[in-house]
Amino acid sequence: MYRKSMRQALEEARAYRDPVNEDKGFSSQQIKMAYGVLNDPRYKQGNYSGAYKAIEKIAKGLASHPDVANALKRANEELEEASKYLRYSDLLVQKGRMQRAGDKQGEKLTDIEIEKEKKKLGITDEFIPEGMMKRLIGAVQDKLSKEGGAAGFADLAKAAKSMGVTLTKDMLKDMPGVKQHRDGDYILEEMIVEFTLADYKKLEADNQHDIAAKKLIDKFGTSDEKKEINDINTRHRKTGYISGPDFKRRTQISNKYFSRLKW
Repeated sequence: MYRKSMRQALEEARAYRDPVNEDKGFSSQQIKMAYGVLNDPRYKQGNYSGAYKAIEKIAKGLASHPDVANALKRANEELEEASKYLRYSDLLVQKGRMQRAGDKQGEKLTDIEIEKEKKKLGITDEFIPEGMMKRLIGAVQDKLSKEGGAAGFADLAKAAKSMGVTLTKDMLKDMPGVKQHRDGDYILEEMIVEFTLADYKKLEADNQHDIAAKKLIDKFGTSDEKKEINDINTRHRKTGYISGPDFKRRTQISNKYFSRLKW
């Protein structure tokens, strides 16, 4: 009967544990470690030479392995692509600062540089670099949050303009976390909540008229009406009672949308 030697058994166990690429002699574990280097924050943002040296420390020649070399190449190409738009992005931010400071001359000079950079890169007016788009999304969501979850297009366009970006309604169509309400305003998705006639009647029965009105207007009202209801409720809480004019106005706005509620 054929029996394996202890040495053969150990070699087979190691081969099973650390399979190698027969062409290059590197284990799958080493290749995974190389990919880990490329995803390391210390190298991911552009330290290409640092990543290459770190991979070579794992095993000499590993950076030249076809799969690893391709990954290094892709990472470098992505960095170069992003770097192309760095000055353009910085100029847009600079323009926003000039606008906030009221520096008309500085804004004019920055516009000249922006146009030069757009021509150099072949950028159309609709193009926005990925990094700038992320900041724009954050600015729009922040503006909506400050406005109580809803705002008109003009308000959002103003927030974008402060960054040097001309906002369009098409840009808002697929913007994460932002939806257009039936009344035309834009709202945060988290503000889209279910509120039924049964919910309204229960709040009214519990004498929570202020909350019932707020939830009703948050669901159907305009941004101006939402602000008005919030102001009325704030005065109500502060004094402990609602004034006649505030009660009349709250009832007027609520009656406008009450029929829209469904069971």
